[in-house]
Amino acid sequence: MIGFTQEYSFGLESFFDKADYSKKLEYLKETSSNMSFLSESEKNKLVNDWMNTTEIYLGKNNNPEELISIKKIIDEPSEEILEFLLEHLNEEIAKIWDVELEIIDSGMNNLRKKHPYLYIRKKVTLPSGSSYFSDYYMIKINNNSYQIDVTSKKGILLDKIILN
Repeated sequence: MIGFTQEYSFGLESFFDKADYSKKLEYLKETSSNMSFLSESEKNKLVNDWMNTTEIYLGKNNNPEELISIKKIIDEPSEEILEFLLEHLNEEIAKIWDVELEIIDSGMNNLRKKHPYLYIRKKVTLPSGSSYFSDYYMIKINNNSYQIDVTSKKGILLDKIILN
């Protein structure tokens, strides 16, 4: 169950291990360290915010090739947000990481005809030539919205994350 909210159980524990405090902190610090446009104090503030608002799940046995982050957010999925993300995605990622990004698919949908969501599926290629999938979801469940980011070698679809 998500630690910062008791409203919804994602049921990830069967397939993923929830990152403990130190693993979560390590991941968030590593992520923020790539944001060279932020000062050190801004990075620390960002990490503190993420520590309180985001849950991190790693593939079983702490497999770093499979990672899911879930954050409760205020925005709701909409065509306008999807268009904004698609318009600015490559530009923003290029500022932060030295990667090649290919958008494979994106759109709006309803999970099990009751949870509206938007999705952006990307293939990320590192300078070394290795690649992985990066899937972004924004979903509304029981009047709460969540941002779900998935990093994996094979790709993990939303219906494998939200089991209910």
